[in-house]
Amino acid sequence: MVEALSRNLRGPDPDWWHQRYLQQAEWTRSLRHHLYRWLEIARCRRILEVGCGTGAIAEELAERTTAEVHGLDADRSALALLRGRPRGRGVCLAAGDAEALPYPDGSFDLIATHYFWLWAGDPPQAARECRRVLRSGGVLAALAEPDYSRRKDVPNGNPPIGEFLSQDLKERGANPEIGAGLRDIFIQAGFATEAGMLDGEVGLEVQPEIFQQEWEMLARLGYPSSELDSLKASSGLKIIMPVHWAIGRRL
Repeated sequence: MVEALSRNLRGPDPDWWHQRYLQQAEWTRSLRHHLYRWLEIARCRRILEVGCGTGAIAEELAERTTAEVHGLDADRSALALLRGRPRGRGVCLAAGDAEALPYPDGSFDLIATHYFWLWAGDPPQAARECRRVLRSGGVLAALAEPDYSRRKDVPNGNPPIGEFLSQDLKERGANPEIGAGLRDIFIQAGFATEAGMLDGEVGLEVQPEIFQQEWEMLARLGYPSSELDSLKASSGLKIIMPVHWAIGRRL
């Protein structure tokens, strides 16, 4: 499993990345909360988030339920940041590998992921491990998985931002197109699966903070500065990001 923070940038900054994860969580909030209602997460007794990073989703799950919430990530610096926050102390944390989960069979009612599968080193094995540690009837929920290969920006930039980010992710060992394949991965692991995709759209006038963070991230990743300055001066800026979801029930 590729580590959650150091995989992204040269000279990782956990605090900056926590803000980035919070932004991603805000971006997918309406989809995620719809899935929470559908899954009736309030009935769950034990929940695991695989790839919890700095805890944006794990903390939310702990707040929205009375379940015992666990978070697992390969990156100890992310877990240390989560442990250091008051809200994070309500989450049981473990450093570990998604392909060899450190839990007994049948441990959880729900396993949640958010922006995780693109970083999984062996997605089919990770899905099989999730099935192993779920109880009979338990659910594996990919709450949101971005599709950078289909991202559209208005204006699009040169190089196109979606292509630039997809290439960067691939160079760092990620699969930015995996969301479209989650249904098949879950079914092959032994889950009865439903899946879908939504186009998430944000505009500069509505959520300027998202664009500020996007521009900072692009600068950190080496996007041409002259082109970035041109984008910042443009009007009518939009980001359209397809987001996949998948719900697998262990039979």
